[in-house]
Amino acid sequence: MLALVVDTAPDDERTLLGDLGAAAPYYLQTTLRSGDTVGISSWSATLLATVQAMQPVPGLKGVRIVQAVGGIGDPAAAGHASRMTGQLAQLANGEAVHLQAPGVAGSAQSAQALRADPFVSAALGELGDLDVALVGIGEITPSSTLARSGNAFSDEERAGLEKLGAVGDVCLRFNDAEGRPVESGLDSRVVGISREQLAAARRKIGVASGLVDVLVTDHETAAALMA
Repeated sequence: MLALVVDTAPDDERTLLGDLGAAAPYYLQTTLRSGDTVGISSWSATLLATVQAMQPVPGLKGVRIVQAVGGIGDPAAAGHASRMTGQLAQLANGEAVHLQAPGVAGSAQSAQALRADPFVSAALGELGDLDVALVGIGEITPSSTLARSGNAFSDEERAGLEKLGAVGDVCLRFNDAEGRPVESGLDSRVVGISREQLAAARRKIGVASGLVDVLVTDHETAAALMA
C-alpha cells in the first residue's frame, strides 16, 4: 500500500477536509490515464473537497467516471452526488455515468427492482471493470452530507451493525476493526458497487482501511494506524 500522509490540524474539520482534498488530487491528476474507467463514491465530503481542488488534466481521452453509489435522495442534498461525478468527468475530459437510484432502497425487493432498470443495470455493470475506485472511508455514524441525503441506515439499523462488530463503511459496505466485511441483511438494500466489484478494481484509492491500495490520510490517523 502507498500512503500519502498530510500534516494538518485534526481538530478542525474544515481545515482537515481541505488539506486532504489538496493531497488526493495531486495523486489522482498524475496517475489518471486515457481510457480509464473510474468509480467514485457519491456521498463523501472529503471526495467532494478532492474534486473541487483538482485542476483539469490535459490530454486525456476516453475516460469514464461512474457513480459508485446511488445518488437520488432528499432533493436538498441529491445534487451533491451528480455534481461530484459530473465535475470529475469534466476535469478528466471524460464522460459521466450517473447511477439514477437511491443509495439505500426501502426494502430488498425495491432495491432488486431498481437494479433491474436498464439504465441502473448498465451503470452497475460498469462498476465491475474499474481501473480506479476512488472512495471515502466512513464511520458507522453517517457524515452530515450522507445523513441529509436520506441514503443512510436508521439508528436502530446501525445499532444492529455495531453489535455485529461494524466500525465503518466503504460505499455503504460495512467492515469491522480489522477491515473484514460485516455482512447483514442491509446489504441487499444498497444500490451501488458490491464488495466483489470494489475488490476487483485494479487500483483503489481511499481518502481518509484495509480495502485500498492508496490511502490519503492525516498525520494523526496515520500515527494511530502505525500504532
